[in-house]
Amino acid sequence: MPIALFPAGCYAVPAPIPRSGSSTIRLKASPEFALVCASIARPHSDERTARIVALAAAGMDWGCVERIAARHRVAGLVREGLTRAGLPVPRGIANRAHHTTLSALKNAGEALRLQNLLEETGIEPLFLKGSALAIRAYGSIAVRDSIDIDMVVAPADVARAWTVLNQAGYSMTAPSRPLPPGALRTYQTISKDSVHVHSERRVRVELHWRLSDAAGEAGMPPVSDHRMVEVPGSGALRTLADPALFTYLCVHGSGHAWARLKWLADIAALLGTSEDGGAGLWAAAQAGGAARPAASAIMLANAAFGTPFPPGFVPPRSLRLALLNRLALRVMAAGGGARELADTPWNSVVEPSATLLTLSRWRDAWSHVRRVAIPAEDVVLLRLPAGLSGLYPLLRLPLWIWKRSPWSPRKRTA
Repeated sequence: MPIALFPAGCYAVPAPIPRSGSSTIRLKASPEFALVCASIARPHSDERTARIVALAAAGMDWGCVERIAARHRVAGLVREGLTRAGLPVPRGIANRAHHTTLSALKNAGEALRLQNLLEETGIEPLFLKGSALAIRAYGSIAVRDSIDIDMVVAPADVARAWTVLNQAGYSMTAPSRPLPPGALRTYQTISKDSVHVHSERRVRVELHWRLSDAAGEAGMPPVSDHRMVEVPGSGALRTLADPALFTYLCVHGSGHAWARLKWLADIAALLGTSEDGGAGLWAAAQAGGAARPAASAIMLANAAFGTPFPPGFVPPRSLRLALLNRLALRVMAAGGGARELADTPWNSVVEPSATLLTLSRWRDAWSHVRRVAIPAEDVVLLRLPAGLSGLYPLLRLPLWIWKRSPWSPRKRTA
């Protein structure tokens, strides 16, 4: 039977999701989903630990708990929460958490290596999420799941960064082949990143030149938004300062409809370690034009983990905010919390819808629609002059047929 995650006397008593502008929402979930939320909530407290123990004592389908932890990629955080509560950790969660630790250590070392290689060529990369975020939010790289390395460089440095990655043993998988300058500029307006894989090290890198499709045309954040985070015993990684980091995480998570609890856990951790209770983070998000994504993050973190609202928090009165939160609750709790977004009938429309709900300017919305209308791989296969890029939507069907034909360049180079 579904339960309210935070009943009377525990953290917060949210009201149901109602009219736009309400500051609280209510998330009803299975006991297993509630246990996962209680285990990954930050900061730790005796009250949260007691909540974990009480949920476990009431009876638990531990196989379901394992599936939820795997689907939301929070096994390391769940293991830590159960251990703090003095409860045995199911083998499936323990194994996944162990893999999380090994992968995090490998990715941290590889991120430092790539940072050094890029800096030798005059490129200063900025690392998003991953090891830098784990250290900042949780104090350890060993508990936060990260399947790849996300880093951003200035748009003008992309071609040189591709060369460095190639020399470091990485094969570029998206785009499927290198692009000349003109085609690269067009590709950069359609896509926000490229993908590179090191087959021997089994590491995947996403190289960004724009933080997200919901962030308009902005490129590399200014130096004033950078900070260095120490990787114990190894060096330091360049990442975003807390206000810019919080804003970025809110935009990123809301653009994916908060499909994974992992992203909300990051928000809760940053709010929980903020000296002013998150007031400065909320103010920075508003100043950066991300009030709606940030309000969604704050409200959902309160519903899932009981995270207190920042002092002075008043969410925008917005129908789009209410719709975004409804969508997020539906996605994150699908199948009792264990069902992947890719396995739902609404998979193809969730992220485009969520992104449109978060955009604050019509110009950004139009840019996003344009990106959706032009598959990035079409720019790779047919390199139209920049002045003719508006023809790509008209050529989408012929190109779709060509890509599946025996004459497709993609097949010849596979």
